[in-house]
Amino acid sequence: MFNAPALVYLTLSKNTSAWSIYDLGVFGQTLMLAATARKIDSIPACEIVKYPSVVKNIMQIPDDKQLIMGIALGYRNQATKINGFYTERSEVDKFLMTPIHPVTLVMGWIGHY
Repeated sequence: MFNAPALVYLTLSKNTSAWSIYDLGVFGQTLMLAATARKIDSIPACEIVKYPSVVKNIMQIPDDKQLIMGIALGYRNQATKINGFYTERSEVDKFLMTPIHPVTLVMGWIGHY
C-alpha cells in the first residue's frame, strides 16, 4: 500500500465492548505519533483492511479477532506528486466549539448536591 515497506494491522476480540474501538483508535494514533518522532511516515487507510478475510488468512489472524484498522509505515517519497500537496487548515475555533468550560460543568454538577 502506497509502496510502504510495513503494514500494521490492529485487531480486537469479537467479544470486546464496543467502547474498545476508541481505545484502539487512540493506540493507533499514538503508534503513528511515535513513528513520526522517529521520522517514519504513516497513513491509516481503509484500503489496508478492505478485504478482511484475505488479510486474516495471510496474516494468520484467529477467527475470534476482528480486523479494525490498518496503518502503512514507511518513508515519504518527496518526488511523488501527492506528497507535495498541502491544503489550507482552518483555525480550530472555526470547527471546534466548547460552549461550557469543563470546570464549570463539573462545579455546576457538584453544586446540585
